[in-house]
Amino acid sequence: MVCAKPEQRSRLIQGMLVHHSGRGGEKGGFREDDVAALLDAAHQQLGGNIVRV
Repeated sequence: MVCAKPEQRSRLIQGMLVHHSGRGGEKGGFREDDVAALLDAAHQQLGGNIVRV
């Protein structure tokens, strides 16, 4: 996620999901709760509103 505020340097905030091939029962990608956690982390770090495009 690339985050920008007026008159400040842009930031890159990322989340990782580790997937081990061959292990059954692991989710294969980001889900709604993962995206919500990433947006929450960005909100905490930036201290302001977030507009997602």
